[in-house]
Amino acid sequence: MDTLRVMSVWENDIVRGDYTDEEKRYAKNSWRRFAFVLERVEECAALKGSSQDGTNLSILDIGPHFFTALLRKRFPAATINSIGYYNQLCTSATVNKHIEFDLANTQFPERWPAPMEHDIVVMGEVIEHLYTAPWLVLRFVKSLMSKNGFLVLSTPNAVDIIKRLNILRGRNPYEMLRECLHNPGHIREYTLRELTEIGSKAGLKVRTTYLANYFPANTALGDILYTSTYAFPWLRNGITIVFQA
Repeated sequence: MDTLRVMSVWENDIVRGDYTDEEKRYAKNSWRRFAFVLERVEECAALKGSSQDGTNLSILDIGPHFFTALLRKRFPAATINSIGYYNQLCTSATVNKHIEFDLANTQFPERWPAPMEHDIVVMGEVIEHLYTAPWLVLRFVKSLMSKNGFLVLSTPNAVDIIKRLNILRGRNPYEMLRECLHNPGHIREYTLRELTEIGSKAGLKVRTTYLANYFPANTALGDILYTSTYAFPWLRNGITIVFQA
């Protein structure tokens, strides 16, 4: 996969670059997911009739980070905006406009920023960090999408094989909440069925769904367990859904 090769080179550049240890770990654990999600964005861009460089394409990244910069590299001519907490990794050279907004406030429609039309919205590994009811969040996200626009949402699978086995062993498969208010950890993870129902409740249509092992297990046994899920996709560790407005 060409995208996977490119992302592997990118991950090596981050690890060798001037970043914190936490940022380097994040890049190391995320590059396969980034490659997978980027391919879904490319597919949506093609459906929108966009040129290769993203001319006349508008993209919104929710929760700007490394992936926002990757979007700019992939679509240099696109309008790329971001929303959420400001991240210093995303400079003015990366995004056209950043909207500072706490997604927890989506439960208060009067606090929503003005509606904006984007061809593609990316929401990667965000929804599991929010304590606000997820259908309220996605209703807000819909207000940021153009007619027939796409939402590419990725999140961990709450019921992957390793989490199930940990429960059988009497271990909680979910991390303890952190002290950082802006990054408390995972509040609530979801299943594929839950997410499709949440999207429907928010007025979005499901176009395609994917279950894929793009998170590393970081142990030899974990890798074997994830490899064994080729015939049982519901046990894989990552969920990506493409919704359409």
